[in-house]
Amino acid sequence: MKVKEQEIKDVYHKWRDAVIVNDLPFLEQLFTEDFESVRNVGKPKGKSDELLWLGIKNVQYLYWEDKNISVNTAGDHASVKCIQTLDVLVYELPAKIDREIMLTFVKEDKQWHLQKFKEIPVSFIRT
Repeated sequence: MKVKEQEIKDVYHKWRDAVIVNDLPFLEQLFTEDFESVRNVGKPKGKSDELLWLGIKNVQYLYWEDKNISVNTAGDHASVKCIQTLDVLVYELPAKIDREIMLTFVKEDKQWHLQKFKEIPVSFIRT
């Protein structure tokens, strides 16, 4: 595995761990100023709206599995695409989610930062 690919996988795992434990200070540092989050509902969110949404803590992760992780790099840009299987509590209601995500990273000041999060739901089952 190339060094750059491993760097991106490491940043991806740090992002995932921060989302699971709701580490807002880390996420604020990780997101670029022009960060955009595109989810299956509602309009795209910028950095401040995404941090506000995460700060509400309306999602609790019980199980998170990544499948088919692919990393693409080109200079100071990279992307991670994968399928995620999640068991969550959304507003304290249990749900199972299968989704495809793509994260776009950019290297700024010798550090990788998350520029875009895009979610494509595959299935959503309220249990």
